[in-house]
Amino acid sequence: MFGFMFGFGYLSTTDEYKVVMGAEMFSSNKGSWKRIQVPPCSVGQSCGVFSSGALHWLLYSCDQKQQVPNLYAFDLEKEEFWMMKLPDALQTLGLVRSSISYQLGVTREGACM
Repeated sequence: MFGFMFGFGYLSTTDEYKVVMGAEMFSSNKGSWKRIQVPPCSVGQSCGVFSSGALHWLLYSCDQKQQVPNLYAFDLEKEEFWMMKLPDALQTLGLVRSSISYQLGVTREGACM
């Protein structure tokens, strides 16, 4: 189970647009959808932010004890997810699930929180 995730991005190396919706990805070059492996049991920000060839989301695990989200990215070229744990200091500072809404954005240098 996972929260509904979506997003799209452009790969200049292949002149291709890719769209992610839930557990499927559309490729403009292939003109078709295919199933993708999604992070296990995650909920959080649903709209992906495109930066540096990947779509990024802030997602919580389904474990209600997790108070700070993880950063997940879907590499549009490799067509795979990777995860980066955010600093524990966010929880220490009190920036936890119940008191703040995390959002991702994009600057000229890349994704930001």
